[in-house]
Amino acid sequence: MDKTELKNIIMKVPVWDTHTHLDISKSVSSKNIWDIAHYFWFERELQAAGYPVNAPELPEDIRIREFLKAFEKTSNTYWAWTVRRIFRDLFDMEITDEDSVRELNRKLAETSSDPEWPVKVCEKINITRISMDAHKKCKDIPCLGFRPHVIPACNIGIIDAVDRISQADDQLATAEQVKKEFDEKISCFHNQGHKVIRLEPAPKVDFPPKMAKQDVELAGNGNSRADITRFLWQCCFDKINEFGMNVQMFIGMFREFTGAVICTSLNDTGRIVNLHPLFAKYPNCQFQLVNAAELSNLDIVQAARLFPNVTPTGMWWFNYRASTFRQAMQYRLEALPSERSILITSDARQIEWCYGKIMFVKTLLADFLYEQISDGWLTEKTALKVAEDWLYNAAARLYGDCP
Repeated sequence: MDKTELKNIIMKVPVWDTHTHLDISKSVSSKNIWDIAHYFWFERELQAAGYPVNAPELPEDIRIREFLKAFEKTSNTYWAWTVRRIFRDLFDMEITDEDSVRELNRKLAETSSDPEWPVKVCEKINITRISMDAHKKCKDIPCLGFRPHVIPACNIGIIDAVDRISQADDQLATAEQVKKEFDEKISCFHNQGHKVIRLEPAPKVDFPPKMAKQDVELAGNGNSRADITRFLWQCCFDKINEFGMNVQMFIGMFREFTGAVICTSLNDTGRIVNLHPLFAKYPNCQFQLVNAAELSNLDIVQAARLFPNVTPTGMWWFNYRASTFRQAMQYRLEALPSERSILITSDARQIEWCYGKIMFVKTLLADFLYEQISDGWLTEKTALKVAEDWLYNAAARLYGDCP
């Protein structure tokens, strides 16, 4: 089997995209080029090449010219490669001048109003299931042609709860009331049939939590904010573990909310090891770790070897690079059964970005597996099993046919 043949096979392997922001109450298709170009991480890349931060406020002609200048300057990056693949594969377009931008906008206006377009995009790269963070029960979505997998985003409200308890005249009574409210939130998701939730971190909160090795018990008044925080996370995971639910946790990011929102990766080398007490304490909870920090890639694999309730999942924002995918694939291949690792987490808001990011990963995966076969580490049969597990089967093993 040569590399081209392997790549063609992998492009047809089914995919479960385990985290998106597709909004089922709106069109999941891009309406214009700006829906694609202003996807957060690529927009920042354009800005690094001189694209104005206030581009949406500019007259359209000026905006297009500024985009073309920045787009040309990013031609060496892998994200720009992905955007060009979206334009070429889905719309048969090469962006070279103002007329080509306007022609692409014309095509996007047509596809965004085509109810069958999302299905066509999914079929082109064989996306067969998509996880969404919709806050509603699962139902068939005609524009996707299949039933989505809903992973509700659960904002526990840790900061407000800590403030409320620390300022209370009777901290113990208030803590018990907050615990009851947390239990009700999680129970509501469980009773609706959701086996997986996504815990939403809050600004400046240590998330996921550094759990104490012993249970934290609040004592009267005067409890520290750190102890109150640990107590509340403990209450949250006690209930999740009771139900045997799965949790998607997004790690490796630092967010600063002072004036402008600043987001960056955070290579905290103790981060995953500090979570070991959490993994050990709650064996009925499956922890799916979506990682934005390069230096956590190996530690997540080590944790999955130590704890059967830990699953390495996809890459997030700053970790969505060819170099880090190759690194993570090597770590996972050599140390974990392939059914214990999920590769696809597109984080996309439009179906075209689902396509582009999955095309990017499938291309890297085909090259990686071809090298493993050529070097004698894998047989062709095993390599294809790895692709099938990483792209679909591992997610199906965790989620099953659940809402």
